[in-house]
Amino acid sequence: LSIPLFDGGRRRAVVASAQADYQSALASWRQGVRDAVKEVEQALVNLNGVAYRSERAALAAREYRTYFDATEVRWRAGSVSLLTLEEARRSALSSQIDHITLQRDQVQYWIALYKAVGGGWTLGDETMPDQEHAAPGEVR
Repeated sequence: LSIPLFDGGRRRAVVASAQADYQSALASWRQGVRDAVKEVEQALVNLNGVAYRSERAALAAREYRTYFDATEVRWRAGSVSLLTLEEARRSALSSQIDHITLQRDQVQYWIALYKAVGGGWTLGDETMPDQEHAAPGEVR
């Protein structure tokens, strides 16, 4: 028969330590949830903003392309200078580059959202799931 009558408060200290460990783990878990929600919200906000800007950039790119085409016709007719034509070309290319940059950002934000919701993201995984078993030259 072994009954500890006096252990110097060791059992109470063990219980208090276990409760403190639990509280610490709970706080860490809650912070992880907050961080995950923050990442998802940020990715959604970024996607919303870039979608709006991308629409506007696409419209601008089309309009600048139309302006360039009209300027080119006028240049061929001799009514505008080569400098004006090249300025129109530069504006059209610049707006197209802006649109492509926004499309790239949109893809990056989709990836961030996928990662934030736990989409099975691994840093070193560069193969697509359907590409692993594809025959050479076959695209799935």
